[in-house]
Amino acid sequence: MRGTEQPQSRRVGQQKTTPVIVPLSNPGLIVTPDLSGVTEGDEMYLICGVEGSPPVTFKWYQSGNVQPLFTTSTQSSASQQIKGVGNEHSGTYYCKAINYASMVQSQPVTVDVKMATWKKCLIVACCLLVVAVLVLACVLLYNSKRGRETYSPPATQAFAGV
Repeated sequence: MRGTEQPQSRRVGQQKTTPVIVPLSNPGLIVTPDLSGVTEGDEMYLICGVEGSPPVTFKWYQSGNVQPLFTTSTQSSASQQIKGVGNEHSGTYYCKAINYASMVQSQPVTVDVKMATWKKCLIVACCLLVVAVLVLACVLLYNSKRGRETYSPPATQAFAGV
């Protein structure tokens, strides 16, 4: 050692800084569009947020699945997009957030995917078509029976004089 250098442990006036890792708290899961507006074919976003020290690993789950649907690491919130939502996306979702100090889980959110409007219109149109065909068949059947009961062919006359 040289005479002017001091070992690291004996330096005067130097402070060591240790990062403080704040445990996670206030986990929340938001679904957009609003829960009442999730319709087949739409896009659905699952947004998870927490308070605490980054980095945070977010995991999204659908009840009944042991494995997460998505996993990502970020600062304090993250979102996942599900394109072309279908009936299979109906269910209960929750997210878990993990940092070096803790793990927290959001309250579950239940998503009920509604039938697409065009499907509802198609069902109504098909029902109206079936009703119209049945009414037409009944009218034709009624007229055909009524016509036979009231119609009597004229009596044939024998030729007189032939």
